[in-house]
Amino acid sequence: MPSPDDQTALRIGDNIPMLITRRTTTDEAGRVLAMEETRYTADDTQLTYTLTPVKQTGRAR
Repeated sequence: MPSPDDQTALRIGDNIPMLITRRTTTDEAGRVLAMEETRYTADDTQLTYTLTPVKQTGRAR
């Protein structure tokens, strides 16, 4: 459920479910380049992901 800050920013009530995505972008050495958190109201949002296989580099992820 939304935090008070989410309710204010998104102009929603306290009973609206939320979808929260978190993404970390790293370089080939594993150093973090960017971190992102996005919040959506679940009552009118659909998340769809297309996954593309990539060749493993041998490094643990």
